[in-house]
Amino acid sequence: MAEVLSEGGAEKKVMVAIDESEYSYYALNWVLDNLKESIIKSPLVIFMAQLPPQNAYTFAASLGSAPPEFVSSVKENQKKLALALLEKAKEICASRGDYNS
Repeated sequence: MAEVLSEGGAEKKVMVAIDESEYSYYALNWVLDNLKESIIKSPLVIFMAQLPPQNAYTFAASLGSAPPEFVSSVKENQKKLALALLEKAKEICASRGDYNS
């Protein structure tokens, strides 16, 4: 089994980055399978980064300045997507064992 130890023998935190792809959930499952002892003893950090939707702003800017409602709508949709992806990751962790959520 893989171990996550620092040079002094202390445990390190484990972080998994996720996105919309199934590959990121494969990585999460790999961590749950192979680093089980490490993540039971310390928190598992699930990270998701999103790039700003530059194409949407560029399109809106070509019509003039992007209206604040449009910008708010795009940000709200990004937030909903991030929460849905993190919820899926949380469900995977919960279905695989007794991990802290």
